[in-house]
Amino acid sequence: MTLMQEIQQLLEGTYSKTGISLEDCLIGSDRCEELSQLAGSPELSPIARTFLRQEGDRLHIAIYYAEPLIELLEIHDPREGISNQNIAALIQFTEEIDHGVQAALEFQKKSTLESDGDLIMNLEVMGKVDTFIVLGKFICFHMGERTLNPEAKRWLTDQIFDKSYELFKSRVMEARYKLAQEVAAKFLNFLKSSPLPGRRRILRRFARMSWAQKVAFTEKVSPSEVPTTEFCTVE
Repeated sequence: MTLMQEIQQLLEGTYSKTGISLEDCLIGSDRCEELSQLAGSPELSPIARTFLRQEGDRLHIAIYYAEPLIELLEIHDPREGISNQNIAALIQFTEEIDHGVQAALEFQKKSTLESDGDLIMNLEVMGKVDTFIVLGKFICFHMGERTLNPEAKRWLTDQIFDKSYELFKSRVMEARYKLAQEVAAKFLNFLKSSPLPGRRRILRRFARMSWAQKVAFTEKVSPSEVPTTEFCTVE
C-alpha cells in the first residue's frame, strides 16, 4: 500500500468511503499549469495543489505534487519516521489528500459544492484539523505510544499551526487563511475537552457543517489557542 493510500484510508476510516482512488486523480506539471491558468489563482502553491470542478452530476478532482516533494518523501519515507527532514512535505502531502476526501464526501452528500470562497475555507479548516490528527497517529505509531508526549505534541503543533498565511501577497487572502487556521485550532481545543468516546461523532458533525456554520460553532468556543492535547485516538 502506498503512502497516499494509507492516508486516504485513515481519513475514510474516520469519515466515510469516497468510492474513488485519489491516486487516479494525480496529474503532472503540464496539466497543473493548464488548470492553474483556468483557475486564475496566481497565489496557489507551486508545490501541491488540488483542483475541483463540478460537471453536471460528476465531480472532477485533480491533485498535483511537485517532483521535489515526492522525491523528498521517497528518500525520507514518513512510514519509517517523521522528522524535521520530511514534516513540511508530509503536511502538504496530507492536506491535499484531505481536500480530495472532504470534497468528495461533500459532493457525495449534496451532489453539489459550496461557492468557491466558502469551499476553499471549509477545506482549509478540515485540512488543518485532519492533518493534525493523522500525523499524530503516525507519530504515535512510530514511537510505540498511544498518545503524544508533550514534546512531540508541541513540535507537531508548531509545524502545522505556523504563520505560512503571511506569505500571501494579498492581504485579503492572508486574513482568510489566518481565520481558517484559527477556526481549526478552536475546534481542536473543543474536541480535546470532549469525552473520548464521542470525539469521532463530533468530528464528523463538524466536517458536515458549512463554512458559516463552522465559524459560528467555534465562536462559542474559548479563544483560539494551539491544540494542546492528544489526538492519536479519535473515537
